[in-house]
Amino acid sequence: ASTIKEQCEESDKAELQKIVDNFLEDIQVLNLSLNQRLESIEKIIQRKKEYEQDSEGLLNWIREIEAVMSTNVKTSSIQILEEQMRKYEGILKEAEKKGYVLNAVEEKAESLMDHLSEVDRLNLSCQVKNLSDKYNLLVLKLKERFNGIAENIKQLKSSQKQISEYTQFILSIQ
Repeated sequence: ASTIKEQCEESDKAELQKIVDNFLEDIQVLNLSLNQRLESIEKIIQRKKEYEQDSEGLLNWIREIEAVMSTNVKTSSIQILEEQMRKYEGILKEAEKKGYVLNAVEEKAESLMDHLSEVDRLNLSCQVKNLSDKYNLLVLKLKERFNGIAENIKQLKSSQKQISEYTQFILSIQ
């Protein structure tokens, strides 16, 4: 620009300087816009990473609990059943905390939706729905198992009480 300015007539130098100033101003505006877009993209990428980490962590937890539940202890020992009940009670408390993780996953997925194509939105929506369905089904199974163990304990205690009463009755007859 300075070389052209030297070769310019005096009357055109002001016009040339105005053009150069406008050009430099446009470059600054473009630079600012580019930086804002990069910052926005970085935030989206960060949210996507958080979504993936949280959803993968929740899915791993679901798989782990499903593996724990696949072993079904059948026993008539009240102590073992009470131990199982405490175990499931702990898992249910943990599941409640994981419910907050699921909510966070859903919120992060929702925040990503505006930045995705229609196909990707549908895909993400399906992923979140599947994760939510797996979680809800697992919690339902956990509650059923917990209630089943509680019912077994109740029946065993009732049976033991009846056996004790019958034993006392038989001993009193003899």
